[in-house]
Amino acid sequence: MEKEIKNKIDEILGEVAGYFMSQKGKCGDVIMPTEFLMEKSEEIKKALKQTREETIKEITARLEICLVENEDKYIIGNIKDLIYKLNNIK
Repeated sequence: MEKEIKNKIDEILGEVAGYFMSQKGKCGDVIMPTEFLMEKSEEIKKALKQTREETIKEITARLEICLVENEDKYIIGNIKDLIYKLNNIK
C-alpha cells in the first residue's frame, strides 16, 4: 500500500520535473506553471489522504479483532476508545 502511494507521488513529481526540463531553460516559462503545480499538489494530497484513510481502516480492523478476542472490560474500554479516536481523526 505505502509503496503504491510512494510510486504515485514519484510519478507526479516526475511529471513536474519533466515539465520544467521541457522548457529548455527559458526563465519566463519556468515561472508560469502555477496552475500545473497546484494541480499536481492536489494529486499528491489525495494520494497521502488515501494512504492515511487506508491505514486507519487497517488499524481499526485489527483493534476490532482484539475487541472480540478479549474479555477484560478495562482493555475492551481502551480498545473502543482507540477505535473512536481513530475514526475521528481529521
